[in-house]
Amino acid sequence: MPLLKRLAVRAAAALLVLAPGVLIGPSAAFAACPGVEGSLDPGPEPVQQTRLGLKRAFALATGAGVNVAVIDSGVAAHPVFGGKRVEGVDLVDKSRPGGGQGADCDLPSHGTGVAGIIGAQYAPSKSTYYGVAPAANLFSVRVWGEKKPSPDPGAADWLAEGVEWAVTNKMNVINMSITTTLDSPRLKEAVKRASEADIVVVVASGNSGDQQGKPEYPAAWAGEIDGLIAVAGVDAVTGERVSSSSSGPWVGVAAPGDNIVIPASTGEKFNLDKGTSFAAPFVAGTAALLRERFPDLSAKQIVRRIEETANHPAARRDDLVGYGEVNPYAALTADLPAEVTSQAAEPAAPPVLTADEYTRTRQWALAAVAIAAVLVALLMAGRFSVPRGNRRGWRGE
Repeated sequence: MPLLKRLAVRAAAALLVLAPGVLIGPSAAFAACPGVEGSLDPGPEPVQQTRLGLKRAFALATGAGVNVAVIDSGVAAHPVFGGKRVEGVDLVDKSRPGGGQGADCDLPSHGTGVAGIIGAQYAPSKSTYYGVAPAANLFSVRVWGEKKPSPDPGAADWLAEGVEWAVTNKMNVINMSITTTLDSPRLKEAVKRASEADIVVVVASGNSGDQQGKPEYPAAWAGEIDGLIAVAGVDAVTGERVSSSSSGPWVGVAAPGDNIVIPASTGEKFNLDKGTSFAAPFVAGTAALLRERFPDLSAKQIVRRIEETANHPAARRDDLVGYGEVNPYAALTADLPAEVTSQAAEPAAPPVLTADEYTRTRQWALAAVAIAAVLVALLMAGRFSVPRGNRRGWRGE
């Protein structure tokens, strides 16, 4: 089955089941998209990559054949993607700001950074920058078109539409680095559908600090929907928790979320950024590695493996960083005990005896009955002998 599942995943990457009216491919309006220029060269290998030991992980998996949906602000063409535009869909209606400009238009340079962390190609001769799962199939699901994302009552519906697209188009992993404060039934139902479709859903925990009274979604549903994991942020240099990172009982793990190098959405350079938006894709990339290496594991089991192999805090788990900072190599190599099932064991079938075994068993049974009969007779004889002996003056010791 592992081979069949790999073939199925790769076939899905090559031939997506598209919803009516959805076009996949590069945008004709790309050249007119005024994204954000970069100001940095990647320089030496970024600390976020060395901190997680990604090169060790690449000997085991690179995310090959795994479809990852980046539900965000679009993913622009950048050299880290091998000179190719990331395929996808623009769900931003033309009536909305920035709408209708294509899946490869990223005005705030948010989705491009997220996608780079997940799946920038590993090409040491060309760049020191690479993603967690450099061979994964990235799909840009553009749901936000504004230059500077800000809370909007419609955001939950837009995110839901993105998740629905990912389910229809058979994604294996979803990354959502845009959150909403609205507890939306539609968005929750969409995430449940993704869970039922066995998709790993990775979401940012949010950037509201310690304000646990203001949960952000979908993160706050992580405890009740299988296959959903919320990610907090730690500093890529020090490993300390980022103070702006939202906390709560729904936090699953943490990942680098400050001092993060990301590709810019215009030009060939990079920028530094921060936030749980950029922590989540490290976990989404790890999920892609696991989906390649362990194709028979369910989304729920993938999430469990990520949590169990993280670098745990002193209390093993807390509301600030969950089970701790993600550890891709450990997730790929750990020998975890099998999950305990609630199903009772089937009763054992009775043994089947040969003719000779049946004869011997019957003879032993008859002999046992005869011996038992003799013992009963002796006991009965003793019962009548004791009173008679008492009358004759017998005494016990």
